[in-house]
Amino acid sequence: MENTQLAPMVQLTPFEQTKENLVLLALDYKNLVVTRENLKEANEARLVLYRKRIEIQNVAKANRKTIKDFLKNNNDALETELIETIEPTEIALEDKIRVIKYQIAEEERIETARIADIKEQIECIDRLSVLVVSIDDEKSLADYIVVEFKYDFQEFANEANQSIEKLRKVAAERLKMVVFNRQEKEKETLAVEVKMQSFEEPIKDDSIDKASHALTKGFVMPNKTVQIGSNIETKSDKDILEDFANRLVLLPNPHVVSDKAKKHVDYIQSMLSKLSEQTIKVAGGL
Repeated sequence: MENTQLAPMVQLTPFEQTKENLVLLALDYKNLVVTRENLKEANEARLVLYRKRIEIQNVAKANRKTIKDFLKNNNDALETELIETIEPTEIALEDKIRVIKYQIAEEERIETARIADIKEQIECIDRLSVLVVSIDDEKSLADYIVVEFKYDFQEFANEANQSIEKLRKVAAERLKMVVFNRQEKEKETLAVEVKMQSFEEPIKDDSIDKASHALTKGFVMPNKTVQIGSNIETKSDKDILEDFANRLVLLPNPHVVSDKAKKHVDYIQSMLSKLSEQTIKVAGGL
């Protein structure tokens, strides 16, 4: 490309007269009254204004010529040529800058995503600390106590370790509570089983053996009158002994039942002891 010299700066001639000076000059002659006597004076005034106008016009004309010559030597084609000299370099630099800015933005995006992922992992551990208090499985709780996370927390390792330790601590406290509750429940279950077994075990009493022996051997008279307490009842000795025998066999062990049940046992035994001497002898096979 042909080397093109930049045109020099345009030098315009300034107007020597300012508008303020011209306004004052015009005022001096505006109200001048022209007569035959001052005709010469009036003509001189006109010449002053004329010379000023010509001076201004000549300056303007000269400036217009200067501008015209400048534009002639600096047309659109020259402008385009000059711009094409530097614009490709400008565009290339702009593209390079855009690439670097994109790289920086992409690196920032990746870094932001990396930090967000680590934070999410730590938040998941914190959420586990909340959820673990509702777990009742002892094995799962034991696993949480020694839990390890195969994740690189990088610069957030301290924060992650604090969350992990909190999770382990909460899991340990929960496991302790679950084990305690289980043991208490096992105790209650064992107590219930003991009670159930006690209901199945008959009371060992000589009077039952005597009654059974009398019933088996037929020593009990079928129509024997027996006095029980203050009440007089005419009832078969066999029926009375059979009734008491059945009651005693079905009664629970008084050591593991309520006071009401104990009183019931005592009442039956006292009734049995109040059988007449003859009935006891008959029940004993005498």
